[in-house]
Amino acid sequence: MSTDRGPSDGIRSRLVSGFCLGVGIFSTLALVWQFTEVYFVFGEVADPTASQVHRYVWTASICITAMVVSAVAALVAGSRWLGVPATIGVVLAVVVSFVFAVPSDRWKPDPPTYELPANYDPCYSGSDSCGPGG
Repeated sequence: MSTDRGPSDGIRSRLVSGFCLGVGIFSTLALVWQFTEVYFVFGEVADPTASQVHRYVWTASICITAMVVSAVAALVAGSRWLGVPATIGVVLAVVVSFVFAVPSDRWKPDPPTYELPANYDPCYSGSDSCGPGG
């Protein structure tokens, strides 16, 4: 069993990198399109449907995975011509996936809820109902 890599290994890696780079670019554009389709409408903006949310998750997953595979394949092939765009593509895919998320508040944490005690009695400034020290 030989550990020597032939020229076909480099060519294969370059083909995989180029194909995945194309898929990544296409899916990055698809993410932007999906966001505009959901939020840039005439009239009142409704919440995205479950199918639109699932479509975003699948497209973002394909986008980031394709760009990472493209960068790794370019690294294996030793190709700078594919490595630089693939590395930039990974960063761009992550940024686009976060910025153009569906729903748009996907990455925002829910606001904290503060439960008031059952015996809470509000004290208003200038009233005599505040008790001592109020």
